[in-house]
Amino acid sequence: GQTPDKLTNIAKDQLTGTLFSSTRGYDGPGIGTGVNILSIGTYGSWRSNWFAGDTTDEGRKQKIQTNANIWVDWFNAQNFTTPTEYFLYLIDESSDYAQTEKWAGWLKNNPGTGKELKSFATLAARKAVTETPSLNVTASWGTINVLEDWDSIAAHYYNDPNKKIYLYNGIRDERGSFATEDEGIALRVQSWAQFKKKIDRWFFWESTYYNDYQSGMGHTNVFQSARTFGVDNSMVMDGDAWGRTGWNYTNGDGVLFYPGTEKHFTNESYDINGPIVSLRMKLWRRGIQDVDYLTLAQAISPAQTKTIVDKIVPKVLWEYGTGELSDPNDPSWVKHDISWSYDPDVWEEARSELADIITEAQSIWQTDQLVNRFVYKGAYPNPFSASTVITFSIPSKQNISLTVFNSQGRVIKGLLKNKKMLSGIHSVTWYGRNGNCCKVAGGVYYIRLNTENYQITKKVTRIR
Repeated sequence: GQTPDKLTNIAKDQLTGTLFSSTRGYDGPGIGTGVNILSIGTYGSWRSNWFAGDTTDEGRKQKIQTNANIWVDWFNAQNFTTPTEYFLYLIDESSDYAQTEKWAGWLKNNPGTGKELKSFATLAARKAVTETPSLNVTASWGTINVLEDWDSIAAHYYNDPNKKIYLYNGIRDERGSFATEDEGIALRVQSWAQFKKKIDRWFFWESTYYNDYQSGMGHTNVFQSARTFGVDNSMVMDGDAWGRTGWNYTNGDGVLFYPGTEKHFTNESYDINGPIVSLRMKLWRRGIQDVDYLTLAQAISPAQTKTIVDKIVPKVLWEYGTGELSDPNDPSWVKHDISWSYDPDVWEEARSELADIITEAQSIWQTDQLVNRFVYKGAYPNPFSASTVITFSIPSKQNISLTVFNSQGRVIKGLLKNKKMLSGIHSVTWYGRNGNCCKVAGGVYYIRLNTENYQITKKVTRIR
């Protein structure tokens, strides 16, 4: 919806988490947890509504700021248990950087509450840094470039709490791809790369692209056609053995779910009430689960975890640099092999190593017999950069609150809010973000644990 009142009930239930409940037929990981993100006016669709009838800069500026106020006020009035990151999707893959910067600046300089609404656009990060400094969130595609240049670009996002860097789609060989002919571990690579290089989120443009209107190819029979995007009108010049090709020809692009009930090609329908999940989606999920292991292990032993990461993905994203086989005067291409293994057993062994780090730490707690008494261990690592894990044990079932404050005593984020928890050892991860999902600045913070009988505060330092 272009305004909150246009949000569907399904969209609201996704944000509150009520869609993912047993009463709605769901019982699994993340039950009751909201989706934690909302794109407003995706692909720039907000403009036709917000700018209707107004062609002047002043008029359009006022409309952007007024609608931004409406959205922020609506979010502030909600009581979502899952903090939600939301932004205005300004424009998609535009080279009109001046226009993007203008709109982002109008949001940034909004005198009302709407200044909290973040701006988002898909464009190359190196252009965003220099051409659109007011833009909050950049979804960037390829990272082939001079290594030092990308290190500088990454630092720009790491060091600014109001900036975020997403990566966009998948391009071999710097990361895994979404193509159906890629190796099974391709999307698992995506998650490890995201963890290693501290990418805030990964943006995939579409997951149910059954009508390829952009290529003029019309509806795709996804059960019969490997091609899901681009034109199929020629053979590769090097010979028929290379297969068919054409403008932007890709297999699987834009499709991660298949229709359980096929309404266009009815003979292909499985008459299932719901989507059929692709193997690629399941393997991406496995990579995301790997990151949970990585996060827990890193909090216990950063050095061991780094060794495992460097072994599994020695080079990803911009770490390839331009390479010895590239033209030193043209950093737009690089020739190299992938750095990771195709063997799924290698990836499972890595997960097992991470699990050993975690379980060994758990066993130390058990031998200390901390389970049957109250202990607040505080945060580890401390200082931390990307995330820190707060660990405590309670002797009985009780309500727990865990809150992060800044040095002025202002609440930065509620990690737990009067949550009923069982006796035993508990760990909660803080990713260095406030209640609006924005990265906090480096400095000293205080994490207060409230139980039914205790209130204890411990200090943690975030470094950039």
